[in-house]
Amino acid sequence: MIKYLYANNYKSLVNFRIEFDQLNLMIGNNGTGKSSVLKLIIMLRDFINGGSRTLSLFLPGSTTKWMKSEVQTFELGLEDEKYSYSYMLEVAHLSDPKQSVVLLERVQCDEKIIYEMNQGKAIMVDDRGDTKELLVDPTISGVGFVPQDGVHTKLSAFRKQIDSIILCSPMPSLMQNTIQNDVFMPNINCTNIASVYSGLVQIEPQVYNDLIDALKRYNPTFIRTRLDIRNYNKYLVFDFKYNDIECNYLLGELSEGEKTLFALNLILYGFIKRGYTVLLDEPDNYVSLKEIQPWCINLEDMIEDNGQCLIISHHPEVIDFLAETRGKWFTRLRSGESKVRDKLDIDENKDLLTYSQMISRGYLDEIE
Repeated sequence: MIKYLYANNYKSLVNFRIEFDQLNLMIGNNGTGKSSVLKLIIMLRDFINGGSRTLSLFLPGSTTKWMKSEVQTFELGLEDEKYSYSYMLEVAHLSDPKQSVVLLERVQCDEKIIYEMNQGKAIMVDDRGDTKELLVDPTISGVGFVPQDGVHTKLSAFRKQIDSIILCSPMPSLMQNTIQNDVFMPNINCTNIASVYSGLVQIEPQVYNDLIDALKRYNPTFIRTRLDIRNYNKYLVFDFKYNDIECNYLLGELSEGEKTLFALNLILYGFIKRGYTVLLDEPDNYVSLKEIQPWCINLEDMIEDNGQCLIISHHPEVIDFLAETRGKWFTRLRSGESKVRDKLDIDENKDLLTYSQMISRGYLDEIE
């Protein structure tokens, strides 16, 4: 679970810190830094995983425009059932040669260093407290090479926390009909959601039961989902019953709203319920007011005992349901930087309006 994020000299995030609960709704006008927060978390995840180099993730153009420094600083706090972790990264953008390098990378567990790379030298500390010096490449993360030897369990648990973070912003028009084998994680636009469904229900049969029950509550004519082989390809099929006649549809034949609801509920039961941290960037663009409220209720009921969900939404139903107790309010100051707060001081004359009504009237634009 992510506890906090700190960033300095990244886009509009200047000496910026945000703390998270198991469920938070990020609210604010466009350009206030909400998406930057989610994208930065995913950039740190991808860097730690070792699959990307600094120059491909932390671009020189991502520094804050009005700051002269070429050094960016990031910190991510996480916790699991046993430990509390902090991850710190400092990246410098060099002009000659043109590259981005790591100045400092550090992982602490319960405030004790278990990995550190500083000024080109790296150490890794095992569970017994023994220290080992490492050879490092200053353009990649050393944390991505944690040995699976049974004595670096704290670092391995940290990596597991990082691996359990996913970002989704469903685009139903791009969702693919065909199923590819061995796909277990959704991509950002959920284009592979049919393949993810196929993989998940094989390893977690309860996901299928939860998903079917949820979809039946949305639409009483819905019967089941199933896999079908046609023309040497595997497809996801949805069965409905109309006038006592059973009809079947491919994923691509459903409405945009139906595809989005399918993706959101698969994310809810297949990932959040299983303890993942899910970042959702405007997941509800295609879903009606009547449909999104029960999903929010199920999410809030489930989240206390399971994973984590951080949402960006402009949907009035989501805002009015979650803003009061789960809101993180973003604003952009005239000086350019983003600010966030947990609570709002609302004028009593505006107190009769809902949060979405106040936002639509521009009343909250005055907050600084």
